[in-house]
Amino acid sequence: EEFHVVAKPATSSTAYLSSLLQLHTDSSHYEYPPGVTVLHCIEQTKNRGGENLLTDAFYVAEKSRKENKKLFNILSTIDVNWLDMGEEDGLQYHKICRSPMI
Repeated sequence: EEFHVVAKPATSSTAYLSSLLQLHTDSSHYEYPPGVTVLHCIEQTKNRGGENLLTDAFYVAEKSRKENKKLFNILSTIDVNWLDMGEEDGLQYHKICRSPMI
């Protein structure tokens, strides 16, 4: 499945922002999120920037499991609400999935 990420003014979705994005997860609101996401830049935005912020979540989870078992158990067993709400092309959407953070 293809998803085109383009800058759109007055958007409610971070996928279409041309400003700096903080660390985040994509597709957490899906029951079966994609295993791999590949981004390919076809046209560079005219705005400054374009840098990526990345973190190794597997390393953080394993470090938490070893160093703070209680926290790891909470994050890996208690369901939280993952949601995505907004509007695209005149259609409103509200997607939600309940699952642990890890």
